[in-house]
Amino acid sequence: MSSHSEFWIGIDFGTYNSSAAIKTRQGTIEIIKSIGNKYRSNIPFVSKLERYKEFPSFLSFDKDGSINGVGMASKEKMDTDSEFVVWGIKRLLGKMYKELKDSGELDRFPYRIRPDKKSGQCLVVIGDKSYTPVQLCSEIFKKIKSDAEIQIKENLDSIVVSVPAYYDPLRVTPIVEAARLAGFIHVKTIPEPVAAALAFHVDIAVKPAKVIVFDLGAGTLDVTAGYLYRHPDQKDEFMFEVMKNTGDPRLGGIDMDDRLLRVIQEKCQLSCDTPSDKAALRRIAEIVKIQLSEEPKIEHVFHFAGKEHRCTLNQYDLKAALEGGSPQITDKNLLEESRRQIMSAIEESGWSPQDIELLLMIGGPTKLPCFHEVLKIIFQSNPAVLQQLEEFYSGSETVDRMTAVSIGAAMSVDRRVDDRVPHGHGIEDLEISEDQMIYRPNILVPRDSAYPFKSKPYMIQWINLHGLFEFKIIQHVPKSEIQQFGYEYRFMGLQKFAVRNPHMCMVAFQMGYNANKELEVNITNALNPNESVKYVGINQSTCIGMNYPLSVKRPPDMDKSRVKKVMPSAETIEKFIKWVQTTMGFVQRKVDNYPIPQMMITQLLDEVNMLLRKGDPKAEYEGIYTKLNSLIWNSNSRGLLTQNEYIELTNHLAEFEGELFRISLK
Repeated sequence: MSSHSEFWIGIDFGTYNSSAAIKTRQGTIEIIKSIGNKYRSNIPFVSKLERYKEFPSFLSFDKDGSINGVGMASKEKMDTDSEFVVWGIKRLLGKMYKELKDSGELDRFPYRIRPDKKSGQCLVVIGDKSYTPVQLCSEIFKKIKSDAEIQIKENLDSIVVSVPAYYDPLRVTPIVEAARLAGFIHVKTIPEPVAAALAFHVDIAVKPAKVIVFDLGAGTLDVTAGYLYRHPDQKDEFMFEVMKNTGDPRLGGIDMDDRLLRVIQEKCQLSCDTPSDKAALRRIAEIVKIQLSEEPKIEHVFHFAGKEHRCTLNQYDLKAALEGGSPQITDKNLLEESRRQIMSAIEESGWSPQDIELLLMIGGPTKLPCFHEVLKIIFQSNPAVLQQLEEFYSGSETVDRMTAVSIGAAMSVDRRVDDRVPHGHGIEDLEISEDQMIYRPNILVPRDSAYPFKSKPYMIQWINLHGLFEFKIIQHVPKSEIQQFGYEYRFMGLQKFAVRNPHMCMVAFQMGYNANKELEVNITNALNPNESVKYVGINQSTCIGMNYPLSVKRPPDMDKSRVKKVMPSAETIEKFIKWVQTTMGFVQRKVDNYPIPQMMITQLLDEVNMLLRKGDPKAEYEGIYTKLNSLIWNSNSRGLLTQNEYIELTNHLAEFEGELFRISLK
């Protein structure tokens, strides 16, 4: 193999299954095949769709917790070693344990999941070992990377990985982190429906066509409204401009399998007493779902708990299960929720169903006839889309729906994609009246902003007399999710900025998205440009629903001319500097042992060291505090620190605040 490759691999990272593609030097797209995927199930394959899944997102483990396999062979161990097979890990990314536990999301998994005591996030426990979701996702990326390198005889260090279109920076950051842990140095992301749109070889004109991409995979429903058009000067280039992304992270093939599992259990009067029983029935439910995508009625024969069972199901049984119509199924109506999400994307784009010119459908569950009925109802007054639906459901599709996203991801390297982030971001702002202090969200990056994006600098209208500014980072939830979550905003964490002279500062706050859809924040003192800091990514330990405005009683007025910032004692500064040096050494060791370069973190280490070497720490402690806070934040968001390490370091840093930033009255 050569030491460097010009190739970018496109990966569709899925909840149940992943796929990969690469663009050759000749400009053709080559699907990556799984090495050693000759394993054949004890349960017969029921369709081409089952057979052609190259990289099932399943990991198997030894009894002591060591990983022993990734892919189809691991998937087929579900019914015999269910507690040692991990799947659906994408559902855990960027989520808190309590949130998933309260929603019932964790009940389906037969393997052990426990909360991290310090961070509150999920840990997967197998044998004597525990893994974060990011670590497990990286193992799937490693498997794909290794097999691709064998196939193309090149080393790979560049990846375009697909993410659900509604993913915000909180969910994108761990996927980027997992890709880096797998050995990819250059990482780009692309929304799944956008990648799929690039893969479809439809007749595209220079005039933009209004498109709906309906992406229903194993883990999520993803709907994107946008314009698809050909470049006016380059006939072989076409573009996709996103107008609106909507989606539901709890509406996918996994949720449908939940419903069918209960139907089979009821019809055959079966009980799931062990995790293995539940895993075996889930596998059967998945196969039944695939069969019902092709046949109106089936009789499925299977063995369970040492006995042979026959289960007859038809399209009505499937539809009733997805609607939640039986007494045993009281969940939301998955078909109605799908219709609502499509209509939300159309309406929030300023369109109507009659305006849509092209409907692209991605993902195995889209083959189910009940979704055909949903789509026919939505587009009942649109003859062009109805014709497209008939062609699709008759089998006349030009692109394999199971690999379209990875193909589009590979194609996107030299294509222009105008994409948008459905969530907005900003800070909590303060308005002061005669008797009240009113906190309101100040959204600097509006919902549905294209990325990369950078807001205009916002000049902070308040001062902190002790010199330490704390900015509450706020996320603006898309309209389609407000009803689902019950709040319009999320508190995402604190970012801090210290200034030497609080009476001589003008703090400018600027926010935006970089090319990886990661949140970037720049804070600067306009009166002293040397006082500046940058935060990248979102730390996942904080995510709290908020509704505004918030009002509190205004405290008694304080004469600002009488307020003086107090210099910390020499002992306090000496103690602080020693801790800073210890922390720097700890982070440096993390950088040295990390598998890929971390230039941004190295730069921050150098900047803190420069301040330490200036001579008098008393004159630089504010800058040291700010830079160190940024170093800790960015080290965590880049994957160098675990959540436990991040929380421990931020807690230690916070302990110094009361001594470093004090005020007194003259």
